[in-house]
Amino acid sequence: MKKILGIFVVSVLLSACGGDGGSKSKVTLDATQQAQVVESSNNVVEAGVALSALKTNPGEGNTFTALGNVYANASQLWGTKMAAQAGTTYKPTLDTIGQALTEGCYTTNGSTSTYNCNEGGTTIVGTITVNGDNVVIDLTIGSYGGTFVYKGDITVTATEIDGWISFSMDQNQGGMDISYDVEITYNTVVLDANGCPTSGSLLVDVNVETSGIEGMPSGYGGFDYPNVEVVFGPLCGDVTMY
Repeated sequence: MKKILGIFVVSVLLSACGGDGGSKSKVTLDATQQAQVVESSNNVVEAGVALSALKTNPGEGNTFTALGNVYANASQLWGTKMAAQAGTTYKPTLDTIGQALTEGCYTTNGSTSTYNCNEGGTTIVGTITVNGDNVVIDLTIGSYGGTFVYKGDITVTATEIDGWISFSMDQNQGGMDISYDVEITYNTVVLDANGCPTSGSLLVDVNVETSGIEGMPSGYGGFDYPNVEVVFGPLCGDVTMY
């Protein structure tokens, strides 16, 4: 039987760092960091484009792999920004695992596929709706003592991706409650014949709330993460981070 591979975040590693106050200015990167930004931003775009497979097959097995890759590479982008700037607050690092679920756990009615999966202690419920080039995702995954929610509304063609994908997580790790939210926005990212972005931008917006950290009052949270903007073009491989 064919399988659906569900990939989702299961842990957040916190390490000391300070926010940028939300101001926009070009980030100075060394050669290694610049290469990381080019690779990660291209990977975020590539993973988003991979969701176009849902237009012809809503049970496409790479759906959750692509979503996991969006967040893993978005994490790398703002991790690189924090590493390049002096003083930050906290940096979460995304870890992912996969859980195989049978294809028979979703049904399709018209343009909407409804998931109602329960296997091996993992549940996936929600919908994926496809209208032409537009894909709308609303899925909730329950596993490992946490709840993980994927939402998105993107339009994907061979030459352009536009829209947003968001992820939220509520989980307890070692007595620490974590609420994690990230949104990635594709602002009319135009692709060349090889699928390389040559114009448009990516935005990565992150917020983390925690409680139960030893030595901190209950409810402490609201870590100040720098938002990230990556602008593409005019040539393939031209990427500027703000």
